[in-house]
Amino acid sequence: MARPARPAAAARCAHRVQRAAVAPPYTPGNRGLWRKVKCLNRAEVVVVGWTDPEGRRPYLGALLLAYYDLDGRLIYAGRAGTGINTAEFERLWRRLQPLAIDTMPLDVAAPRGARFGSPLVLSRVHWVRPELVAEVKFLTWTKDNLLRQVVYEGLREDKPARDVMYSAGNPVQATTTTLKELQVFPQPVQKPHPQLWEPLTSARSLKFAAENGINGVMIAEPNDRLRRNIEIYYEAAEKAGFPDMHNRGRFKFGWDADKRRGIMTSRYLHITRPGNEKEALERAARAIELQFDYYGPFGFGAVVARLDEPMFDLTKKVTAQMLREREIAIHGSKQYVIDTIMKMRNQCGYDDFCFLGWFELGGFAAKEIEEQMQVFAEEVMPVLARECGGKVELPTRGLDLAA
Repeated sequence: MARPARPAAAARCAHRVQRAAVAPPYTPGNRGLWRKVKCLNRAEVVVVGWTDPEGRRPYLGALLLAYYDLDGRLIYAGRAGTGINTAEFERLWRRLQPLAIDTMPLDVAAPRGARFGSPLVLSRVHWVRPELVAEVKFLTWTKDNLLRQVVYEGLREDKPARDVMYSAGNPVQATTTTLKELQVFPQPVQKPHPQLWEPLTSARSLKFAAENGINGVMIAEPNDRLRRNIEIYYEAAEKAGFPDMHNRGRFKFGWDADKRRGIMTSRYLHITRPGNEKEALERAARAIELQFDYYGPFGFGAVVARLDEPMFDLTKKVTAQMLREREIAIHGSKQYVIDTIMKMRNQCGYDDFCFLGWFELGGFAAKEIEEQMQVFAEEVMPVLARECGGKVELPTRGLDLAA
């Protein structure tokens, strides 16, 4: 096993930066004082099987690994055979025997071959129920969404397999961190304090929010994925007894206007005026693409995919056309904006409806954004309120601290 990187090397790994300690340039075959450092990552993965041993290796050849994606599907992630001594091979073999099953537990079949590593021979594979979690070190995720240069570190006896959620290596969504506590600073004056909100994307975050009485907001999902996310949230809330900070019990599907509970949906809006539609749409397209060049790597780009599509890779270019076709960016005439928002409400099955318009666009002046907000408030909101059966008046602003 390679020696652990020194602290300075570890810091360079964290920033994916390589540098030289001395001035002479690096030349092949004459590294001098240059050193190559492997930047290894850690992950927790589900054990879904093992392969037969080869040569002198006892008990088993390698562990077969997987993870749950954001839609709850069990996806093959590769193999780990390095880092396991003879005693651990025996221990693993004994742990795996009672879990052995005849059918493949994966929801997506494992690839027979990949760019790195030998082909997976299914006749030498033994599947198990996905109950064990292993911790591994690895170099990177490949373009095939497989772990590369995997080193086994041990079993995680404290981690349920269902908590191992990834999105093909997405550094934001592919976390296995368990949130134990959510603190709010500064502490609000109101007692009990106002309802908490959380941006939601993955099935794990949806369930966490629902089980802890937290409202959710979603922005970049197409209507079909949005509908499924609302169902996940509502089902988890129902199973947990509809947790609520004020103990108000069951709330309506999607959003409950009286209790102010559930899911708020946002869309990127830009309203055009007659006479300059083409120019306005072209400018808005450049602006929204600029924003997604920034948002995408944080996970927003992945969920632009429709429900029947795999999550997008974070390096995928998200275009204005994609966002408009999926009705995530609603750019067009006043009537088009009204119709598309109402279509979303109906397709997602909201009982009541809580909508957040996102008007900010890269390169637009504050005055231009304010004009968009004013048009929406004066010409769009009254129509939406009428179509939705009325609106809830906002509470009086401020607090009476003398009471």
